[in-house]
Amino acid sequence: RPLSQAQLQIGKLLVGTPKTPTKSPQAMVEGVRYLQMAAKNGEAEAYNMLGYIYSTGKLGKPDNEKSFECYSKAVDLGWGPSVPFLAHAYQFGLGTEKDIDKAIPLHERAARAGYSASMNALGGLYHDGTEVDRDFETALSWFEKAGDHGEAGAQFQCAIHKMYGMGCEANLREAKEWLEKAASQKHAESIRLLNEHFGGWPPPRPPDD
Repeated sequence: RPLSQAQLQIGKLLVGTPKTPTKSPQAMVEGVRYLQMAAKNGEAEAYNMLGYIYSTGKLGKPDNEKSFECYSKAVDLGWGPSVPFLAHAYQFGLGTEKDIDKAIPLHERAARAGYSASMNALGGLYHDGTEVDRDFETALSWFEKAGDHGEAGAQFQCAIHKMYGMGCEANLREAKEWLEKAASQKHAESIRLLNEHFGGWPPPRPPDD
């Protein structure tokens, strides 16, 4: 696969990364062309990158159908990082028909592989109870897993469950701990709750010796 690998690497250099994408529209177009060649030659990572580019509109208007197609092919080729994105597409009907029965197993697969976004998504599904039977205990379990991976929104949800005893016994000490974790990531609602109910944020500095 030397040719497809070379096409992939050239494409990656031209388009940049999600955190530092190229600022040149011409480079983006050329990079996508190389990624498309690499994808056609069986490079799963190229399909994954194209899925992200299409979904975020890096070439102009977002194209959820193309994004879904690329993520699907990446998953078929065994590219794990595409699984949570494919699950998200099925959950919300992005580029495909909404299908919660396909979304949940994909989220579970991604969660078992350590993808915190899917852990958080599963927590939300069981908490809301609109797509599946509501189960606060299962929701909290997934939120805790996502929170342990640093998901601020999940940390906030853990705090809410602990405050009101949803799926667990109420525990204000643990609720405050979860809020502080989320607040340290500038989660606005967690900061508000800490200020209103738990003595404020940030916590007071200890006195100097």
